[in-house]
Amino acid sequence: MINRKILITLFSIIIIIGLFTTCSTTNGQKPAYDINKEYAAFLVVNYPQAADILNTAKDKSIGEGYEIGPIVYYEPGTTDFTYKIKQLIPSKQISLIWVISSLFDVPNIQKALTGVEYKGYIRYMPVSGQASH
Repeated sequence: MINRKILITLFSIIIIIGLFTTCSTTNGQKPAYDINKEYAAFLVVNYPQAADILNTAKDKSIGEGYEIGPIVYYEPGTTDFTYKIKQLIPSKQISLIWVISSLFDVPNIQKALTGVEYKGYIRYMPVSGQASH
């Protein structure tokens, strides 16, 4: 009886560990990009006025033949954009990055862009009405 309980417990633990491993591996995978297409990525300040600007940038990108790629948000007051920029360029198919931000953030974003290998285009769209920080 004890051996059966031990076996059932061990079997349950193995199943649970397997489920967690599968979930974490799936979430950590990079998205697949079609090598025959070009994608636009978006770095967007988490600010109410940014939503309309993001929609405009998406529409313009689609109109120019780009597919919509990753959209990465950041909080106002962010000073180190290196990780955010790296999230935007997981693939060489990312040909255009839209930076939808406060003008105050542009120097720090440009600094982060110089630290990564990216050969595509960058377009800036300012978010007005954002207080300085």
